[in-house]
Amino acid sequence: MKNGETMKTLAYAYASGAASLAGGVTPSRTQGFYFWKGVMVGHEFASSCPEDSTDFDASKAQQPTRPTAASCISTGRRAGPPPASVASGLPHEAGMDDLRKDDFVGRHLIVDASTYTRRNLSSTDTVFALFEALNRHLDMTAVLPPIVCRYPFANDEISSFCDDIETELKAKAVDVNLAPVRLMREFLRRRQLEESGVTGVSIWAESHAAIHTWDEDNYYAFDAFSCRDFRPRDALRLLLTHFDIETLNCVNLFRYQRSIPRVSNFQVNANWEVVVDGRPAGELDTADFDAICPGAPGLDSRAATA
Repeated sequence: MKNGETMKTLAYAYASGAASLAGGVTPSRTQGFYFWKGVMVGHEFASSCPEDSTDFDASKAQQPTRPTAASCISTGRRAGPPPASVASGLPHEAGMDDLRKDDFVGRHLIVDASTYTRRNLSSTDTVFALFEALNRHLDMTAVLPPIVCRYPFANDEISSFCDDIETELKAKAVDVNLAPVRLMREFLRRRQLEESGVTGVSIWAESHAAIHTWDEDNYYAFDAFSCRDFRPRDALRLLLTHFDIETLNCVNLFRYQRSIPRVSNFQVNANWEVVVDGRPAGELDTADFDAICPGAPGLDSRAATA
């Protein structure tokens, strides 16, 4: 039971009986499946078997740190008490001509992408590499390694696991109920008929980047938001190199705590040309993003567009 709802679980665990690993750990595997209203909503797998080990090096992960006023200085966000008008409770209506430097909270880049092939749209490895490159090129602090999953997810692994369960149970008992295994196989059969796609997120101390792909439509949606300002061209260049882009439809928002956002729209085509209102505005690496995306008041524009 959770929040008044009943969830069904199917769990299986076994120890291989092999020699102990270093430290006295017996090789074993566990698999759990979670169902809500007849739909599988989650699964987990744990193993101490050497053949299931990964090469993830936790020592190379950056230690998460909360952004300081100094780290967000390029955005103009100021630490300290709120403006006097807010602190005193006086009414304050901020419009486009009343934008304050201490009101600015960050840049949000939103992209709707059309591709002319399906290349990499269902590749979790590509999306993982994209996020790692974004972390480096945008100078963001990764709180965790990128989280990436493919839908339908883990079909081959679950199918193989069902085979192992069925084989082992048949070997141990003459009259055994294999209904849970048959249920999982039917679930896999239905899911394999569905379209696939990838969802990924990179969680930053400064905020986040996320992507969702639909390979059947040659489309993906991407966004990146940060209190530490970044150059749009750096993010867009990575999107162009990881996928076969036909068009990037881009929205750049300078967001404020109390004021309405400043919104700019532009496109990037297959030739890496930036297009504004149907007119070329220059190549991606040379276009004047200061003019395309007017900066937030009081900021050093070189921090965003150099």
